[in-house]
Amino acid sequence: DDPELHPEPKLTIITDKHLPGEVIDEILRIKGVRDVSIIS
Repeated sequence: DDPELHPEPKLTIITDKHLPGEVIDEILRIKGVRDVSIIS
């Protein structure tokens, strides 16, 4: 979602591969990211 248009923007990533912990750590370092939810 565009943060200029939505007060609570979300990014959804869909993959059929396992995400390494390092990738999740990198996502969490992005300014404005509060949390990451993983649903398997």
